[in-house]
Amino acid sequence: MPGTVELPLLPEEATTLSTRLAVVETPEELIFMNASGPLMSCARDDAAAKRFIGAVVMTQGLAKGEDLAKVLVPYSRSLEQNDKKFIAHS
Repeated sequence: MPGTVELPLLPEEATTLSTRLAVVETPEELIFMNASGPLMSCARDDAAAKRFIGAVVMTQGLAKGEDLAKVLVPYSRSLEQNDKKFIAHS
């Protein structure tokens, strides 16, 4: 459309994981966000938080396990298990 101005909704450093989720990786933390802003974050070395965030994101349908595996590499094999545990205890 002529005259339409498009504004970027995610920071340049964000990696898109799905159409509904992106992540900004800093040396200290992972910041998960959508177009409206940050949703949640965790320290890079916080294993429990990574498992929790993986389960929440998958349960809400924001991303699939293979998308999350890009940033949750050591925990990518257990993402499906964590998702099932999260649902069972909800």
